[in-house]
Amino acid sequence: MARNQLLIAKQQLEESQRQLITYSQRQAANLAADKVKEYITEILPLENKLNEELQKINYPKIKMAVKNFTNDETKEWDQNFSKAFLARPIEIIKLELDIINKLEAFSVYFVKGIADEKVAFNLN
Repeated sequence: MARNQLLIAKQQLEESQRQLITYSQRQAANLAADKVKEYITEILPLENKLNEELQKINYPKIKMAVKNFTNDETKEWDQNFSKAFLARPIEIIKLELDIINKLEAFSVYFVKGIADEKVAFNLN
């Protein structure tokens, strides 16, 4: 009888574990969907505004592939771009920082595994 009760308890524990895993996966997927909505409604409009502002001042397009940000790679930047980059108006710098801060806050959920990146970044 004790053996049967232990077997039943083990089965109940396994079922509870499966339910908890399913619940966690659903929560991670739901959070990912919320973060994608946040990106579309909050970050993307700021990126579009930045692009519009850069076009207004005839900001040159960067002419390099970004692989990493080492000193050697930054030396390869087009000189016109470098001058324009250093002379950006403060309003553009503030907008860039706002976007960067929002992107950092957005990415924490995925970097820490709280939100399901496969849901948010489905490449199929």
